[in-house]
Amino acid sequence: MGKNLARTLSNLQKIVIKIGSSCITSPSGRLDRPQMARLAREISELKKR
Repeated sequence: MGKNLARTLSNLQKIVIKIGSSCITSPSGRLDRPQMARLAREISELKKR
């Protein structure tokens, strides 16, 4: 990551992550809770960096 980008990101207070409904639903159209948990873990890990 470039120094300018790292500096810009370090000053941010919020980041919006758009996740499409097809990423969080099962083929039957119901909420895919395990997938939601995986996404939450991944986002949490990214936030720690």
